Formats: sequence, structure tokens, C-alpha cells
Amino acid sequence: TGYINPIVANIFKANGWTPLLTSGLCNWGKEDPSGYTVVGEKKYGKGVYYISEITLSGRVKGNPAALMFFNRMVNN
Repeated sequence: TGYINPIVANIFKANGWTPLLTSGLCNWGKEDPSGYTVVGEKKYGKGVYYISEITLSGRVKGNPAALMFFNRMVNN
């Protein structure tokens, strides 16, 4: 408490997944400028799988962008 905490602890990179939210560059100096996925979707048959690495619990009240993101994911 009393300091800024990141809302993303994990990232992923996987073929076939469409990024919905990316982290930007976090390759720690390696030759991979494409960034990594924080939230992604993968269509499968008539449905869609979602992976989200965002920690929203206890954070949407004080973070308007996190609240907007949460509402979009839940209501769309």
C-alpha cells in the first residue's frame, strides 16, 4: 500500500492468438521487437477462448482505465 503496483505480472506469446492488449517491448535486450500479449483471444469453432494476465481484483475502483477494460471484457 502507498505505492504504485503493476497490474500485469505475467505476459505470453503464442502463435494463433490475437492480442487484445499488449505490453510493448519487454524483451530484455533480445532481438524480438514485437512485444508480448497481456490479453488475447483465440477463435475455436463457434466460440472464443480468452486469456487475461491482468490483475483487476481490488484495482478497478482506483484505476479508471482498468474499470473501462473490465467493463468491455464483461459486457462484450
